[in-house]
Amino acid sequence: MMENFTKGKWELKGLKIVVSPNGIIALCPTPQQGGTFECSANARLIAAAPEMYEALKDLYNLRNHPDNYTMQETLDILERVEAVLASIEGGK
Repeated sequence: MMENFTKGKWELKGLKIVVSPNGIIALCPTPQQGGTFECSANARLIAAAPEMYEALKDLYNLRNHPDNYTMQETLDILERVEAVLASIEGGK
């Protein structure tokens, strides 16, 4: 199992990834600050990390134990994966 990470919903505020009440998780610098041109995309990806991790764990469990899930639970997992992808791709 993964080591502990900062729990809570990570939020994107500009190019900062923050969580309350702990503060800044990460800052993605712009090219002018020594970062990359993909700084906004990188920030969205980092901000989605906790939700993505949980969705991937559920998808993995679904794959390995499909009989443990109802059709509705399966659809819920897939919808969460879709929502995480949309947030990373800027659709949300």
